[in-house]
Amino acid sequence: MMGGGMMQNFSEETTDITTGSDTQYVSVTFDNGAQTETALSLSDLKADDIIQYTLKTDTAEAEKITLGFGSFGGGGMGGGGRGQGKAPAGDAAASGSATGK
Repeated sequence: MMGGGMMQNFSEETTDITTGSDTQYVSVTFDNGAQTETALSLSDLKADDIIQYTLKTDTAEAEKITLGFGSFGGGGMGGGGRGQGKAPAGDAAASGSATGK
């Protein structure tokens, strides 16, 4: 039996998102219950990273891409659509897309 952790199941379904010059890239860590965000750049994202993204309203353009450890239960993510995905084995940093696996 697995204890308390959140299991992530991925499918082969993909979702293409675009990024713009104002897209925010952050890494999220938790220490003693406090969330800390660290600024990243697109080139910091690697194949098979698990990300969460927030889209700008009524677009497929990412407002924010968050690299974390699967702890995405918190609130405060206003704006457009949200998704979670696994970056493809190709050059995800150059393409700006994520695979919704």
